[in-house]
Amino acid sequence: MSWTFDLVHEPWIPCVDKSGRERHLGLMEALAAAHELVEIRDDSPVVTASLHLLLLAILHRVHDGPKNRKEWQAIWKEGRFERGWLDTYFRTWADRFDLFHPTFPFYQTAGFEKVDSKGKSAPSQVARLALELASGNNPTLFDHTREAEPLSASPAEVARWLVANQSFSVGGGKSGSSRQYGEHPNFTHAPMVGGLACFLTGGNLFETLVLNLVYYNGSPGSGMPLPVPEGDMPAWERVAARKPVPTRKPDGLLDLLTWQTRHIRLVPETTPSGSTFVAWMHYGHAGGVPWASTDGLQNPYWAYRAHDDGLRAVGVNVGRAAWRDSDAMFVSATNSGTEFRPVAMKQVASLVVRGDIDNPNLGCMAIGLVNDKAKVETWRLDRFGVPANLAADDVLSQALRNGLTLAEQAGKALSSSFFIVSKQLSGAA
Repeated sequence: MSWTFDLVHEPWIPCVDKSGRERHLGLMEALAAAHELVEIRDDSPVVTASLHLLLLAILHRVHDGPKNRKEWQAIWKEGRFERGWLDTYFRTWADRFDLFHPTFPFYQTAGFEKVDSKGKSAPSQVARLALELASGNNPTLFDHTREAEPLSASPAEVARWLVANQSFSVGGGKSGSSRQYGEHPNFTHAPMVGGLACFLTGGNLFETLVLNLVYYNGSPGSGMPLPVPEGDMPAWERVAARKPVPTRKPDGLLDLLTWQTRHIRLVPETTPSGSTFVAWMHYGHAGGVPWASTDGLQNPYWAYRAHDDGLRAVGVNVGRAAWRDSDAMFVSATNSGTEFRPVAMKQVASLVVRGDIDNPNLGCMAIGLVNDKAKVETWRLDRFGVPANLAADDVLSQALRNGLTLAEQAGKALSSSFFIVSKQLSGAA
C-alpha cells in the first residue's frame, strides 16, 4: 500500500489569524496568507522555532536571496509573498514535500532501517520524536506517555515533531547500527541546542519572516558567519543522504536551516476506517554541528558573550528571563570580535537607520531548551518588545546596559535583604 501526505497543501502548521482564531495550514497557505496571520503558535516552543526556520529556508530559495538591501526592501514593501512565485517553487519540488514519498520522504532518509545486534529490524516508537513526551531518555515532564503502550500520531502531528527533532534533538548515548551504514557515531546535539534562538517579530507573520530573512550573498560585509557556496541547498533538494558522522560544518545558511541531525524513516499504517497514522519509525544519528570548535563557527540566530575561554552562546537560564540578556541581542557594540549578536538584529538596525523600515512594530521571540546530557529538562519561550532604534542608537544602547546592571544590583540587594530578614525572624521564633 502507498501512503502520501502533501505538506504543501495538507493542514499541519498551527497559525493564529487576526481574529484570534487558530488555524492549521499547509506550507502554501501559511506563506501566501502570512500577511493575514498574526503568528505561528504551537504548544511546543521548539516546534514554533523550527517551523520558522523551515519557512525561512523556503523563502530564501523562492527569492534566490535576498542578496542585498535593495532586494530585501522590495520584498518588505510588497507587504505579502507572491503566490505565483510560491506556486512555481512548490510545483517544481512537489515530490520532495511528501511526508511518505518512497524515494524522497520529507526530512527523512528513504529506505533507512535500524537493526539490532542480530541484524534484525529494530524500529523505535514515534513518540521519541517529540521532546515533550516521556519516551526514550525524556523524563516525565509534560505528559504520562508509556512506552509499554505505543502512541499513534497523525501525519500532521508527526510532521511537526519531525521538523523540531531535526533542529532541537539532544545528543548523548549510542545510536546503534543501521542496514545502510553499519555502526553509527554516538548521538550529538542538533544545531539549535546550546543557545537561545532569537527571532525578531513584526505586526504579522509576513513581517516576522521578512525581518529574519537575512541577506544571502556571502559577501564579507553581510555579517553572515556562514559561507554561501554554490552547492548550498535545503535538505529536500539533495539527491542522496549524507553518511553519518559525529559532526560536520554547514555548507551554508540553507544547509543549517534544514539540518538533518538524524536519519529517520517513518513507518505509516492505516486504521480499519482508512485513516493514516504513525506509531513506529527507524531512527539513528546523522550529524551535529561543531559550534564549540575553535575555528570561529557561530550560529547566526544566537547571541554570544565573551568569556575567558572565548565566545559563548547566550543560552536558556531557568531562573533568568531572556530580556536580562537583551543587551547581547541588540546593542551596537556587539559583532566586534568579542561579542556577537544575531545577524537579523544587526541587519534590521542598519535598515532602520537608512529609513528602509518606517515605524516598525518590533518584538523579539527567544526560544531555547535546557538539557542534562541526553535529557531535556525544560524549554523557554520569552517575548518582549524592541524599540526600533535601540540597536542603532548608542545613547539608548548604553541606557539599556546601565538599566540591566541596575536591575541585577537591585535583585541581589532584595535577595540579600530577604535572607537577612528571614534569618532574624527565624531566630526570634
